[in-house]
Amino acid sequence: MWEKFGEGYTLIIYKRPSVRSGQKVVAEVRTSNGKVYYVREETFRDNEKELKRRAKKVYHGKAEYERALYWELKQEIRPKRTNDRWVVCWECGRKVPPGQAVHDGFGWYCGC
Repeated sequence: MWEKFGEGYTLIIYKRPSVRSGQKVVAEVRTSNGKVYYVREETFRDNEKELKRRAKKVYHGKAEYERALYWELKQEIRPKRTNDRWVVCWECGRKVPPGQAVHDGFGWYCGC
């Protein structure tokens, strides 16, 4: 059973069991290749320790999982300020952020 999950899957344990195809589902496993497997109550009860041990991350509830995804995405999108994005004034040679300089015919000018 564990071979199809692979290594490093995400385990989401529901706070309230849901019903899928007439079976009580208490958890879901999201693999690294995007597949989702639903774990029935009996299977989870028998293999809970093994499922948690092999999981890369364990979330207690769908809301906690979605909140973690939101923050991961927000961290990826946030622009990072580095000195590589700064420009050099053609007259004085000082490094300034692009928002504080204008690009004229000779290059970037800081207003010095």
